[in-house]
Amino acid sequence: MSPCIVTGALCGIGFGALNAVKSYVAPSISPALSSLVMMVSIVLLRHYDGAAAGQMLSTSQGVLVAGKHLAVAFLFGSLSQLLLQSVVMHRKGVGRFMRFRLQDQGKKQNGGYSSILDIARVLVPATIASTMLQLATYTDLYFA
Repeated sequence: MSPCIVTGALCGIGFGALNAVKSYVAPSISPALSSLVMMVSIVLLRHYDGAAAGQMLSTSQGVLVAGKHLAVAFLFGSLSQLLLQSVVMHRKGVGRFMRFRLQDQGKKQNGGYSSILDIARVLVPATIASTMLQLATYTDLYFA
């Protein structure tokens, strides 16, 4: 389910970009499409394995298989949400998702150009600090 972190972040950017150009339908429908794709994926994956729900959840192996089905279905759902938003963004002329420049060609601000590198200089230390807190918590819980 780790790829869903990336698709979720991109969906959030797409949601904001589509709202900025006053396109409200796609961001509103995309979570429903995601849920629908998840439900269909779970049914198809269970049908593919051919196991009944009671048989699947009665063993530890069955629980692991059901968890994998849920993870794959969640990934399909988040990808469908991203696909819908990216198609609408492209039609509206907003741009593509992965078209970032390291240095913005925009206006000068405070004596320099605002860029993704400037944002990274702020976010990377904050991300590392919050990660260290999580690692310290897990280490304490594991060895306590």
